[in-house]
Amino acid sequence: MTGISMGGIGSFRIATRFPDLFARIMPVVASDSDSEAALAALRNVPVMMWTSALDELQPIVLTEPTIANLFALGYRLDSYRFNSWDHLTPSTNDYYPFGNEFLLDDVVPRNPSRITYVLRPDEDSPENGLVADHAYWLSDLSLRDPSSGIGTIDAISAGLGQADPVALDVVQSIGVLQGGNHEAAPYTRRVLEWVAAAGIPPANRLRIVASNISHVSIETGRAGLSCGAEIEIVSDGPLEVVLRGC
Repeated sequence: MTGISMGGIGSFRIATRFPDLFARIMPVVASDSDSEAALAALRNVPVMMWTSALDELQPIVLTEPTIANLFALGYRLDSYRFNSWDHLTPSTNDYYPFGNEFLLDDVVPRNPSRITYVLRPDEDSPENGLVADHAYWLSDLSLRDPSSGIGTIDAISAGLGQADPVALDVVQSIGVLQGGNHEAAPYTRRVLEWVAAAGIPPANRLRIVASNISHVSIETGRAGLSCGAEIEIVSDGPLEVVLRGC
């Protein structure tokens, strides 16, 4: 998914609510400054951002915190900041070769071993069939205290035989975009990549760390678990965990 300006903001907002529907996103001249806590839900969704140093509508005081937050999370991000562009230049230049390659043929990981999700029911629209209370093998999420408006859950299944990948250091470089309707455009690029960890022996074990979550259902088959799985829960209050199919 990609989009420019409001479309880029929408890319952030939709992908953080439904991360298991998108393999990658590419917001252009956009930030997620209104819901930066939700960026944690992009654990399994690599991001490419194009920002403009002279942007009058999405200035760097908005876009740089989003970039910094993704890097602080250790998430995969490929960030291009075009030093001579304003808000409309990407649209009028109309040339996105790096984005074409980035979005080309990646696929959604259907059953990742680790899922981080941020529940925000205030943004649901049940009358339009849009209820974001699930991701990958987690479902039926609900808040313990709805007045706070947000809850988080981090679930790690050892049953899939996948260790956490290793986040590399951020690498910075400079370059020039050649092509499109305008002059060559210099940019600063910052990239954080992952190195896939070696496989680990599967274990019938689930660890959940949750904040303000009262209920979650686990699709045991997709999580590589059985009905007798060992479950470790770290929560700030009561949390009901249902193993579906058991």
